[in-house]
Amino acid sequence: MEARLQQARVGAWDDERLVAEAVTLAGQILEQAMKGQTLGERYRGWKLQRMLDDPGGKAFTMALVDTVFRPPSWERSAALLSQMVARLGLPVSFPWYERLGLRLAADWDRCCQRW
Repeated sequence: MEARLQQARVGAWDDERLVAEAVTLAGQILEQAMKGQTLGERYRGWKLQRMLDDPGGKAFTMALVDTVFRPPSWERSAALLSQMVARLGLPVSFPWYERLGLRLAADWDRCCQRW
């Protein structure tokens, strides 16, 4: 890598060459980073990619962050989560246990409203 940087400093590279070198270098950095990933990091990356590939999952996650995580009280957050699940449904890209947890949390709020 150092040799390449030295070549870039002394060489008269045109834009095409600079772009090609940058893409190659980015690929090498990504490859090295992926080699050092733990199993947990790979799993979280897989989940994130599934969510990004699912328009419903992406919309749900954005709505969750924008509405449910911001209110000042847990009661208000629970009510908003319940409304959001009723409106958007649960994303298929989420693992079954996360969908179950969200469903239970949404149903819990509806149950508590009766008392």
